[in-house]
Formats: sequence, C-alpha cells, structure tokens
Amino acid sequence: MSARTFIDSNVLLYAIDDEDPIKRTVSRTVLRQLMESQNGVVSTQVLQEFAAVATRKFGISPTQAKAALRSWAALDTVLLTTGVIYDAIDEMTLSRLGFWDSLIIAAAASAHCTELLTEDLQPGQTIRGVTVRNPFA
Repeated sequence: MSARTFIDSNVLLYAIDDEDPIKRTVSRTVLRQLMESQNGVVSTQVLQEFAAVATRKFGISPTQAKAALRSWAALDTVLLTTGVIYDAIDEMTLSRLGFWDSLIIAAAASAHCTELLTEDLQPGQTIRGVTVRNPFA
C-alpha cells in the first residue's frame, strides 16, 4: 500500500473483537501493513470513538484501551481543527452525509489520503478525492 489510507474506528475495533476472528485477522493484517509502510492515518475522532466503544461495548478497561491506542502509535493522526470541522459541514451539504461521516471524509482529505477503510459508507464511492473501501468485503 503506497497511498495514504485513512482508517475508521470500526477497523480498529475489529482488531480487539474476539467475537469475529475473521474480521479481527483482517483488521490486524491491514493495520500492520499500514504501520509498516507508514501510510496509515487516523484522526482524533477515530481514536476517541475507539476508546469509548472499546470500554463500553467490548468491556475492556481504560488501561487496555490506552495500550491498544499506543500499539498504533505509528499511524499518523489528524488533529481536528476548526477548518476540518468547517469542511465537514460543507461536505454534509454537498453529499448529504451525516456530520460524523463527513468529519471522517474531511479529516481523510486534509491528510491527503486516497483511500478510506470503513464499513460505514458505500464502497467504491469517491468523496473529496477519497475512495471508500470496505476491507472486510
């Protein structure tokens, strides 16, 4: 993978999901490849969503969530600025996506990613130069 790739929180969450070993394996493989190539990108939103869902839904401790996040430290992290938020609001108008999905797209575009790995959007569609791909399909 040579292009920058944005990773949504669902990909991170599957990396710790003991209920779905196939998706866990795919997620871990993709994350490892993106960290080794230094082409993986997340945002502060993605990290926050991971921590919230991992502790609430998966029942891991805050310390375990923090350790998982640290294991992905090689991923580039987009800080959500007011400019990125403004772009997300513009994207809501253009594409009729919800705010949180628009914020993911805006963050990916701001990091010059060409691909977004997620289950939450239509695979194959390109928004702001970012093509959506479901790594589990």
